[in-house]
Amino acid sequence: MPTRQGFDEFFGLPYSHDIHPYHPQQKHFKFPPLPLLVGEEVIEMDPDADYLTKRFTERAVQFIEKNKDEPFFIYMPHPIPHVPLHVSPAYMKDLPEGLKTSLSKEDNYIDYTARKQLLSRAIAEVDWSVGQILDTLKKHGIDDNTLVIFSSDNGPALGKATPLKGKKGQTFEGGMRVPTVIHWPGKIPDGIANDEIMSTMDLLPTFAKLAGAEVPSDRVIDGKDIWPVIRGEEKSPHEAFFYYKSNKLEAVRSGKWKMHLKKQGKKNKITTILYDLEQDIGETKDVSKAHPEVLKLLLAYGKAFEKDLELNKRPAAFVENPQPLKKIK
Repeated sequence: MPTRQGFDEFFGLPYSHDIHPYHPQQKHFKFPPLPLLVGEEVIEMDPDADYLTKRFTERAVQFIEKNKDEPFFIYMPHPIPHVPLHVSPAYMKDLPEGLKTSLSKEDNYIDYTARKQLLSRAIAEVDWSVGQILDTLKKHGIDDNTLVIFSSDNGPALGKATPLKGKKGQTFEGGMRVPTVIHWPGKIPDGIANDEIMSTMDLLPTFAKLAGAEVPSDRVIDGKDIWPVIRGEEKSPHEAFFYYKSNKLEAVRSGKWKMHLKKQGKKNKITTILYDLEQDIGETKDVSKAHPEVLKLLLAYGKAFEKDLELNKRPAAFVENPQPLKKIK
């Protein structure tokens, strides 16, 4: 739970909102009812997902207003636009008749397919949410003393990431490279674009540096302090970056070069493919034959990282005899 990972307060879901009894593969998964929590107390079961974006936003605004006179940190990962898509009534106006008909037939189930048509409305409500938070910071005169980062965890599951190739769940750029907006008036220059390699894993050491805190030294922290990179003063501190799918290394990048590792045949022979992302951001032209020295370097990076990962990996946490969360009457 977040309250056992350093957070003082928590309002939200313990996992994705599609882990619920209305999942299309419920016969296989047998998911229990979805709990909504305050701290570690379940306050609702199967909350109305139409209001999740609105409720999360209102709670964040309340937190800012309560803590505006002291340092605070908010992490707000919106459940939506992950499927199934939901929006509050204000964003359900003027629906196409066909969609209205489909949604009116939902009875103890959720029409995932029909709800995909709500994508633009779901994005619009998240945009409203960001506006509410920024307006609250300005209202209380703390916007120039607050770092705001807006990003995503992966590429699109719906739609395309053109000109990038791939989507969510893939190690092409379209699956793992995401847009990010960083806002801090007076601290970060306005209107600059930055294409240096940065990752959400860099946020911990960066926030620690800004707050004057120490990064844990009892484990390997893969993230780096990227504050000088954000400000446009330095290049990425990542000499190499590694793309995994599940537990399998599928690609290695260094600078403009990106190598994919592809297993083929019954013997899983590894084939290497090299792209120059500066000239070919869509990963369409293999230039490995022209740059064997680059392939050699990237292969060495990948081999060294997998060795380091094996030496320093930590076991996943498991609970013996886990029980579904329930609301205590």
